[in-house]
Amino acid sequence: DDRPLLTITKALLSAEINICYMYPLLIGVGPMGNTAIAVYVDDFESAAAALEGQGFTLFTEDDLME
Repeated sequence: DDRPLLTITKALLSAEINICYMYPLLIGVGPMGNTAIAVYVDDFESAAAALEGQGFTLFTEDDLME
């Protein structure tokens, strides 16, 4: 998808998950150095399931520390 932010917000809206805030991460993450955003939501487990269901790869704070 060429509009991943729209896909993310639609997935969370469909799952009735509130987005408290989000911001871009200025470093690449993962083995390919992909761009990433940080998203703080009111229900992490449901948000993770919704986003993984859309094919997104999720990283936690611990992943970013490595």
